[in-house]
Amino acid sequence: MTEPIRALRPRTTELLRGDLRDVSLVSLLQLAQVEAISGWLRIEGRGEITLLKGHVGLVACGRLSGVEALRELAFHDRGRFVLARGEPAGDRCGDNVTFALMDAYRLRDEWKRLADAVLRRVGERPWKPTGGPFDPIVLELDGRRTLAELVDPNPGIATLVIDAALDALRLGAIERVPEAQRRPPPLTVIDGSDAGDPEDPDDLLDRGRDLARRGDYDGAEALLRRALARRPDDRIAQQNLRALARRRAAPGPETEDIR
Repeated sequence: MTEPIRALRPRTTELLRGDLRDVSLVSLLQLAQVEAISGWLRIEGRGEITLLKGHVGLVACGRLSGVEALRELAFHDRGRFVLARGEPAGDRCGDNVTFALMDAYRLRDEWKRLADAVLRRVGERPWKPTGGPFDPIVLELDGRRTLAELVDPNPGIATLVIDAALDALRLGAIERVPEAQRRPPPLTVIDGSDAGDPEDPDDLLDRGRDLARRGDYDGAEALLRRALARRPDDRIAQQNLRALARRRAAPGPETEDIR
């Protein structure tokens, strides 16, 4: 369990205290680097980052450590913090710090799409356990509650659940429950046409990314553009359209840029 934020380590000097809603984790790490601070950056109830002359050292968040822990801490944009100068043990700086921070921003965008999604398992196939925190959530997918209602609030879980849910959607193990099956059907106008939008942007985005991974770039682009037309500020759709453009310009077997 993370120690209370007020319980600082011996021989430390508190430099800054506040909330991540006012000062982001990235800004705090940049400040520590500019000032070459050695010490600790602690997020109350979540975890701790060791600083070695401004560089990220050991990171802990719940049961996570290293890159996964840093990504989880950066994913959350609120919470009380304290930055303290001191003499932490160890002299090894962390690896892939930039990747962890950038991936945290990606996951924030994904969570905006997934948090209110109502999911259900597909067919009668048994769920193959992954050993991660998404396993017990799958058993609770009843087609009525949103993913945000099912996610455990304990630290060190959100980012792992998001990636696991995205993988399960991509593999067809789970699916989104269409709006029409969750709410009363939309009213129809006099001429009998449907007054609602029959295409869910999230569904279009998921199908488009799946086609892109299979190499059907034309089909993928059509679906992604339809998703973007319905939600013009969707950064995930924008990013994947740019990825498709790069793939067409330099085709190859890699698929890492399709998210």
